[in-house]
Amino acid sequence: MKKLSRSNRQVIYAIAGWLPAIIFPTATLFQLIPVLQGKTEGVSMVAWTMFGLANLGAYLFSTQKLTLQIVLAFLLSSLMDFAIVLLCLLKP
Repeated sequence: MKKLSRSNRQVIYAIAGWLPAIIFPTATLFQLIPVLQGKTEGVSMVAWTMFGLANLGAYLFSTQKLTLQIVLAFLLSSLMDFAIVLLCLLKP
């Protein structure tokens, strides 16, 4: 098998760095949208609280806190996770 050149590896690493920044908030959005519409049946507040804490911890543990990928992947996701929990708690 042929080895990847240094520039090809850098491109792969750059793309890989953006995957969590895109996937984590997008996946969370798929739960947040129904909750915003008042559909909270079956939503696990414990699980979303744990996701929020895990994402917040990953952000705080990161050494590159101002990198856009880190902010999107962990801080934004954490805020969205906690928004899901808060909206579920506030639903009448």
